[in-house]
Amino acid sequence: GFNDKFLFANELFVGNMQEFSIAIQQLNNAGSLESAMDYLSNLQQLYEWDIEKETVKRLFDLVDRRYS
Repeated sequence: GFNDKFLFANELFVGNMQEFSIAIQQLNNAGSLESAMDYLSNLQQLYEWDIEKETVKRLFDLVDRRYS
């Protein structure tokens, strides 16, 4: 949703809406759950996301549901 978009952009992409949009486009084009999760793992390392953070868990869950 609209609120999720800004939450993810602000908390996970340091407020960079362009980076967030690129990430969403890449996730939508991943083609499989494995590919999407690999991409998310790369983003996690790049942005040094805390895997225990609720926002990170929520994003991983949304991607999991998208491809399951």
